[in-house]
Amino acid sequence: MSAEARAVAIVCTAEILSLAGFSLVPSLLPQFMIIWSLSNAQGGWLAGIMSGGDMLAVLPLLVLTDRVPARPVFLASSALGAPSCFGIALSNTFLATPAWRAASGVAIAGIYMPGLRQRYFMSTCRQSSKMEPHHTPELAGQSIGSA
Repeated sequence: MSAEARAVAIVCTAEILSLAGFSLVPSLLPQFMIIWSLSNAQGGWLAGIMSGGDMLAVLPLLVLTDRVPARPVFLASSALGAPSCFGIALSNTFLATPAWRAASGVAIAGIYMPGLRQRYFMSTCRQSSKMEPHHTPELAGQSIGSA
């Protein structure tokens, strides 16, 4: 395995592990609604607030990677993502969970696209048609994990 292939494999593995915990709340939402006696509106907030955090943070973080390397953004976002996943896991009530989910959304904004950018810059084949086969399985894996 070449050094480039090893580096790309490391980045892919880091991205998969960083994104793994974010799909748990939607899959466990029916149980949360029963355990915490949530209304449908509260369940909707719990499921959707992460997209709000992602939407607010993705543009500034992606623009930031035009000025600084993607690796520090990816690492800082991963450092935010881990406590947000643990915060959700340790929440006993609905009240604290939306804040942790919003932090998860910010973390995803700094993990997903900057991770792809990092992988792109680590690769010597920078033509999009050659990078597509690497990107498509990752999207499929994320979709299957979310389902």
